[in-house]
Amino acid sequence: MPWKLDESIPIYLQLLNQLKLKIVRGDYPPGETIPSVRELAAQAQVNPNTMQRALMELE
Repeated sequence: MPWKLDESIPIYLQLLNQLKLKIVRGDYPPGETIPSVRELAAQAQVNPNTMQRALMELE
C-alpha cells in the first residue's frame, strides 16, 4: 500500500516524517533492521534516491 504523500511538501520530508512516526509507533523496534532503501521505496512508491535522501536526513 503506498504511503500518503502531499504534492505541496517535498516528498523526502514527508517520507522522513513518516519514517519517524513508524519508529515512534514501534513498527521498527529497537535493534531490528529496517527494510532496505529499495523495499521502503517500493512500499511508498517513490524513487529509491528520494527514499535514500529521507534516510540520510534521519541519521
